[in-house]
This record gives sequence, C-alpha cells and structure tokens, in this order.
Amino acid sequence: MFQEHFNHALSYLLKIKEICDRRNIALVIALIPDEIQVIQQLRDKVVNNYSLPEEFDFRQPNRLLSQELAKHNIYYLVDLVE
Repeated sequence: MFQEHFNHALSYLLKIKEICDRRNIALVIALIPDEIQVIQQLRDKVVNNYSLPEEFDFRQPNRLLSQELAKHNIYYLVDLVE
C-alpha cells in the first residue's frame, strides 16, 4: 500500500516538474520531516502500539523520495531529518 501511495504522490511531482520545465522555472523540493521522524517519544509509542521491530526505518520515505527526485533531475533541499 505504501508503494502505491508513494508512486501516486511522485506522479504529481513529476507533472509539476514538466510544467516548470516548459516554463523554464527551476523546481526545488524541500523534504520536511513528519513529526514521527523527529519526536522520539512518538516513534517509541508507534513501535509499541503496532508491534513494529525496534529497527523500523522511519526515514525510508525520505530516502526513497530523494532517490526518485535525483533520478528525475529534481533538485531538493537536504533532508531536514539529518
């Protein structure tokens, strides 16, 4: 399900990129972290409530998005989680 939603969101970004390219506008994306990525207590609560493994990767969406943006020559600001 995640991959389906991810691909859907990416398709909108690619359409925006096409529009910007046609108008010679530089598109820059800011990767803003979700609260679960920056609040340890919230992550711990989610891990416990949903029986996720302790090593669950909450940064995966950011990593996948930055890889796709780079592949499509879309500039993005450094991942603000880091």
